[in-house]
Amino acid sequence: MGPLGPIYTIDEAAAALRVSRRTFSDLIKKHPHYHLNGRKKLFDVADLEAIWDAMRPGNHPHKGQVLEAQAPSSSDESVYESLRRSLVKKGKQK
Repeated sequence: MGPLGPIYTIDEAAAALRVSRRTFSDLIKKHPHYHLNGRKKLFDVADLEAIWDAMRPGNHPHKGQVLEAQAPSSSDESVYESLRRSLVKKGKQK
């Protein structure tokens, strides 16, 4: 252990958080908390805590959000109508 405390490789960090290496790799793509030594990614305790906090369910802004419905534009309506007509024609041909 150095003056910074323990330093973890990607495999050790994944094991510390009890996730697979693949899951951990996906996590650090979304939450890049690491240090580089050449191409090798290294993690300290603060990095692991930041990644751990990012894994909390409340930290996913896309989940639980209500999206507002938008009125269809005239081009959307025309595409919809043309698709509907082509499907109705195919249904009648059977």
